[in-house]
Amino acid sequence: FAKNNVEGMTKALKYHRRLQKAHDEGTGLFLNGDNGSGKSFVASLILKEALVKGFSAHFVLLKDLTAAAFDALRDEDAREDLEALITQTDFLVIDEFDKMYQDKNEFVLNLLDALFKQRYYTNKPLIITSNTPFEEIVNTHSSSIASMFTEKLLQVCFTGNYRAKRGKDLEAEFFTE
Repeated sequence: FAKNNVEGMTKALKYHRRLQKAHDEGTGLFLNGDNGSGKSFVASLILKEALVKGFSAHFVLLKDLTAAAFDALRDEDAREDLEALITQTDFLVIDEFDKMYQDKNEFVLNLLDALFKQRYYTNKPLIITSNTPFEEIVNTHSSSIASMFTEKLLQVCFTGNYRAKRGKDLEAEFFTE
């Protein structure tokens, strides 16, 4: 993985070493690549380091965030919890950002846009993983969100699919004597 993704890993490691600066400036990452290319893995490693350094951190799939937004439309407590997650968590990873809300419910889209704007205005780092290139986010999300991401998210690209190899390595580890 690292040999095939030297540029992406170099960028991710530099970000990893500069977590305090990222936190202070609200600088995040947009991790892009194919399925199995290591985006979520790298995001998890960054969150782990953030926790070690005393920051709060949370990892959420966009589909789960969307479900929480639906709940927030009906329940004030759920809305407060969602707002706290978005605005108070030091390092927030939203995984599978390109897996756009299936329903395209206008109320949910507006709520999520408002929450992303709150995150932006509270100057907290956001880490996004996506199979879709950054340039295409404007096609799936609002132009204002894409604009905020352009200002606050550093782009890092990964290539390859390492899940199949990992599965074979795991199988060999468990079943070879």
